Formats: sequence, C-alpha cells, structure tokens
Amino acid sequence: MTTYRAEPQDPNEDLDYFIGITEELVDGESVADVEIVSTVPDGLTIHTEEQVNDTIQFWARGGTHRVDYEVTARFTTDSTPPRKYDRTLVIPIREK
Repeated sequence: MTTYRAEPQDPNEDLDYFIGITEELVDGESVADVEIVSTVPDGLTIHTEEQVNDTIQFWARGGTHRVDYEVTARFTTDSTPPRKYDRTLVIPIREK
C-alpha cells in the first residue's frame, strides 16, 4: 500500500482530493473500478466520489482538530486476472 499526505484541512472546509495510479498501469491496461474502501478513524465525511480516468476524485469535510485521517482508495484493473491496488491519503485536520 502506498501512502500520501495532504496539506492540512480546517474542520469547516469542504475540499476535493485526487488519488491516481497511472504510473503503475501496464501498457493497454486501464482502471475498471475504483472505490473508497475505508476512512480511519471515523469522523471525516467523504462524499461526491467519482472515477476520472485512472484517478479517483472525492470531497472531504468535517473531522476533528489535531486528528489525521487515512482515506484508502482501491483500484481494480481490467486485466485478467485483475490487479488490485490500495492507495491511502492522510488528511490532517487542523484549525486555521
């Protein structure tokens, strides 16, 4: 699993994020499915998620000041058998 870290988000903000796997795909392979599979700990609201080519875009709001949230996206490729990749984005919540 690969982990990335976002810039801090204020608990009152509602911001969009992108996670992609283009660099891992083999020639001719593409993403068949992508989903948010977990958010740890509870408290951060993920909404309006959508797949844009080999990237997932989602919006996050809420959270608790001084808590870092891990949002994990799972990508499934169209290869046979399909490959599965997990990518985690850490979103730190800090009052600004």
